[in-house]
Amino acid sequence: RDYNLLILHNLPSGKHDASALIRKAAEARIPILYILGTQTNVRAFNALNTGLSISGSLDKSNPVQASVNQGFSLFTISDETRHILPEFPPLLAPFGRYTLSASNAVLLNQQIGAVSTDDPLLVFFESGETKTGVLCGEGIWRWKLADFRQHDQFNAFTEILTKTIQNLC
Repeated sequence: RDYNLLILHNLPSGKHDASALIRKAAEARIPILYILGTQTNVRAFNALNTGLSISGSLDKSNPVQASVNQGFSLFTISDETRHILPEFPPLLAPFGRYTLSASNAVLLNQQIGAVSTDDPLLVFFESGETKTGVLCGEGIWRWKLADFRQHDQFNAFTEILTKTIQNLC
């Protein structure tokens, strides 16, 4: 109850199911940001009924880049950030078929090479009073390094991270 947001990186995993922690957060109505990656147990994640399920993952990952969803309306991001995000290095996303519940807001879609897909990279859900976010890829730290290397600042990275957290809280 002392927390405003729970960030789970690669959880649930094969070694840590984190179900007790996730249950306590749900009971306390603490929003959760899941960061899925190579160690995420996709079956256990799907069982959480977050609004996103990934089928046929076979414990494989796929390098994906960000493509901004122009129809996203929960908050706005600057035009500068919209142009910079596709330049950032790829994240490692669980490979599989992504299915979303009807009540979702996708900020970023996965782009594989030059092909932008409908698979979410960063998506938000709201169920009752509880909000959930899912970043479908690990390695976001590379975005901060790339932002600084390319622009001598962290503005785009900070904007995405800050607005994501503000929206969930």
